[in-house]
Amino acid sequence: NATTDGTPLPGTEPGTDDCNGAAQLGSGGVKLVTGPSFSTTYAVQTDGIGDAGRTCISIEEANFPCAIVIGTLAGEVQASAPIYFGEAEPGEEPPADEVPPAPETETFCAEAEDTTYPDVSSNQDVISCLAASAITEGYADGTFRPGVPVRRDQMASFLVRLGDLANALEVEGAELQDLPEYSGVNRFTDVEADSAHVEAINRLADMEVTTGTTPVTFDPSAPVSRGQMTTFINRLQNFLTGEGFDAGEADYFNDDDGTTHEANINAVASTGVAQGTDVGKFSPGNPVLRGQMASFLVRYLAVHEAAGNITPLGAG
Repeated sequence: NATTDGTPLPGTEPGTDDCNGAAQLGSGGVKLVTGPSFSTTYAVQTDGIGDAGRTCISIEEANFPCAIVIGTLAGEVQASAPIYFGEAEPGEEPPADEVPPAPETETFCAEAEDTTYPDVSSNQDVISCLAASAITEGYADGTFRPGVPVRRDQMASFLVRLGDLANALEVEGAELQDLPEYSGVNRFTDVEADSAHVEAINRLADMEVTTGTTPVTFDPSAPVSRGQMTTFINRLQNFLTGEGFDAGEADYFNDDDGTTHEANINAVASTGVAQGTDVGKFSPGNPVLRGQMASFLVRYLAVHEAAGNITPLGAG
């Protein structure tokens, strides 16, 4: 709706807000969607950006990946293939850094007692290993429910059991720091004193693995996100060893850029403990499911076993 220097074309004269907000005059036309997440939009004349001078921004300024979406703004239909401008080319949007493979867990879990869950169709070995570790043993009806999101209070108990197990399996000379006992002080007003998780939540807070949602609230029933999970794990790592995992300059995912948990996502992914949901994607805001939680925790223990910090489960 404007020339490349920003001058409105005669007869259109949309305001700045029209352009920046991708307001399309008329019911049809083409929309230019920009950015790694395709979250910013610009309106384009109905005869398209192929006609010079018809975009809200110039092609020279469009130094980012773009996709052309055809149709009304209420019901867009993406073209058969994205059109890219500038430095980013098709196939280059995911970061170049490849996520390291998940650590092998067979050695750590070799002596674990086998437990079969009727509702687990994949990842059975890892879930069985987690059950043998007593971090969680599933539900009273014999199911594990791998697709159920993990609550924050439940995750607190899982993480404390994880840390306690690492201490129990520690080999001589490893110098892992022991987890503190519960002081009897409940610092969170929304955690009931008789909750099954009150001790674990406050032990994690004493270790600074969690800071709560505020200094006095924990939001125990809220689901744990995948991004939060990596932060919990890396803070636990920092407590146990005095140093968290560090990815250096590596950037494995393009959907966590600028998020609170980005550094920890990359750090935990650098060990293979965290794996993506797709190429270049971690889905940091998605809830952690119980099956995924099993993978995170068993892989974490396998990393410590491979490093010589702990013995395999059941050894000796």
